[in-house]
Amino acid sequence: MSQLNINTGKRGRGVASTSASSVSAMSSSTDLASLFECPVCFDYVLPPILQCQSGHLVCTNCRPKLSCCPTCRGPLGNIRNLAMEKVASNVMFPCKYSTSGCTVSLVHTEKADHEDACEFRPYSCPCPGASCKWQGSLEQVMPHLIMSHKSITTLQGEDIVFLATDINLPGAVDWVMMQSCFGHHFMLVLEKQEKYDGHQQFFAIVQLIGSRKQAENFAYRDYIGGPKYEGKEDLIDKVIIVTGANSGIGRETVLELAKRNARIIMACRDMEKCEKERRNIVLETKNKYIYCRKCDLASQESIRKFVTQFKKENDKLHVLINNAGVMRCPKSHTKEGIEMQLGVNHMGHFLLTNLLLDVLKVSAPSRIVNLTSAAHRTGQINMQDFNWENDYDAGRAYSQSKLAIILFTQELASRLKGTNVTVNAVHPGIVDTNITRHMFVYNNFFTRIFLKPFVWPFIKAPWHGAQSVLYAALDPSLTNVSGCYLDNCESKEVSEEAKNDNLAKWLWKVSEKWTKLNVMLQH
Repeated sequence: MSQLNINTGKRGRGVASTSASSVSAMSSSTDLASLFECPVCFDYVLPPILQCQSGHLVCTNCRPKLSCCPTCRGPLGNIRNLAMEKVASNVMFPCKYSTSGCTVSLVHTEKADHEDACEFRPYSCPCPGASCKWQGSLEQVMPHLIMSHKSITTLQGEDIVFLATDINLPGAVDWVMMQSCFGHHFMLVLEKQEKYDGHQQFFAIVQLIGSRKQAENFAYRDYIGGPKYEGKEDLIDKVIIVTGANSGIGRETVLELAKRNARIIMACRDMEKCEKERRNIVLETKNKYIYCRKCDLASQESIRKFVTQFKKENDKLHVLINNAGVMRCPKSHTKEGIEMQLGVNHMGHFLLTNLLLDVLKVSAPSRIVNLTSAAHRTGQINMQDFNWENDYDAGRAYSQSKLAIILFTQELASRLKGTNVTVNAVHPGIVDTNITRHMFVYNNFFTRIFLKPFVWPFIKAPWHGAQSVLYAALDPSLTNVSGCYLDNCESKEVSEEAKNDNLAKWLWKVSEKWTKLNVMLQH
């Protein structure tokens, strides 16, 4: 009897010990996961993990929105924490929808895919223009739209030809349609834009109601591409600078120039991304004469340092492509205190171009290509509040910066007469690049439910946008053409405001003053 009690006692202690070990392991995993919590959004910081100089972590979603470390207020830095990445590979992270009922924990490499399709993931109402607070599962989205938003037009089937000869939308109303096909539901939206040449413009967007994985099963056809530049010039020994060259139109422009054997300087702010794209382009084109150089157009000191380095390494410059830009960003300023869109889009390129004019003249015939936008047509130069100190409007500030580029182009063309250096402004079209990330279609109702658009039938791909840039930079027919506005490889009229010579001269004087054009870089 006593022997039985001893065995039972041992068995009891064994069970208790196993339970404690299990609880300890779970507690240990939870404690480890808590070390990776982002101090801003409380989601997890997952590889690649970057830290500030004091060792504090921020997740990749929050990092681009911050100007300093939220913990110590120091510089964010770009220090890779390999030790934490190694620890992260052994941690089981709970699903972000654990508070909604999901009990799954996963290694970080599987976390995003699981959360994308998690049955506990809440979806918000996707209906544009409606202040609907509804949330529910993916399966409940369509029944909700049908029952609560009866103004939505419904379409069935794959083969639908939709012809609208006249579209009259009152005010800022969007036209919303739901199309059911291929076993999925798609939302089609016409979003009204500002008028262009007296005609109403629209963004047409198609989005899948579902997950990213489901969206990857579909492709789109680009209906609007514009003309292709057909020139096959051999650009060997030609030196070309492209700003903002690591993504979008700039990246595609560099790729096409590299195929033509040009020597290219990629002038970029983000050197890590620049080096990555340079490597990809070199591997694709076998052109090794492509170089990454730091040039932050929001810093006049950075611009001057770039020019100094360029002149040490090169004695020729045949084409300068001022491509970099920002669009409709929240109110912010360059390091000199200039409103960001005006500072980067116009002032930065104004300074860069003028500092490189001596090399361009020595290399003549040479060209300057300034990227602008049709948005200049709605732009006004606000002489009373040029720097948008009061009543900041991101859209109007963007239009002002693009108008400034046109005025700068025309005044510079006048000053360069007889030098064999030409300058023209190019509207590349409405292009789907990173510059559009602050537009309504990226940060409003779509981002509440749809992770990524897969059809933009009225928006050009970056490669198409680069065609007009290549035309302006290379086409022989433009050898003696200067001061023009080019759109879809054709010369077009500019707005009446852009034809104001006195305004162009005023802008030049202000730009000279604000960029301290004649002040040499002090080392």
